[in-house]
Amino acid sequence: MADDTDEILTEEVVFRNVRLTVSEETILISMRRFRLQQEAQSAKETDPDRLFLHAVVYPNLVSATVEAEGIQWPLTFEAFLRRRAGLWDAWTAKVKKLNPHWYDTAPAEVSEEEQKKGLPEPIPSTSALPVS
Repeated sequence: MADDTDEILTEEVVFRNVRLTVSEETILISMRRFRLQQEAQSAKETDPDRLFLHAVVYPNLVSATVEAEGIQWPLTFEAFLRRRAGLWDAWTAKVKKLNPHWYDTAPAEVSEEEQKKGLPEPIPSTSALPVS
C-alpha cells in the first residue's frame, strides 16, 4: 500500500539573526491557526490595530512556523509585537507564498438585508498590507 501523504512544502525566512522555517497548511497547522484566532477573539482587544494583528497576522505567521532559531519560541503575542517590521514583512511573504488561500482578497458578497443592518465588515487579510 502506497503512502498517501505528499511532500509538505516549506520555506526559510532569514532576517538578521532570526531563522524561521514556515510550512504550507497541514491539519495540525490549521488547528493551531484556528485556536490562535479564537484566543484573539477572547482577548477583547480594544485597539483596532492590535485586534487585526492578534486575530489575523499573528495566527497566520505563528501557526505556519515549524522551526525557529534566534528567537524565543513559542513566541507570545506581546513578544511578537516587539519584533522589527522587517521580520514581519519577510515572514508574511513566505507564509503567503505557501498559503495563499489565507490571504484571499476577493470581496465577500453582502446581501441587501445585511447592508441594511449595517453589519461591520470582516477583518481584511494581511494581503492588504505592504510586503517587501
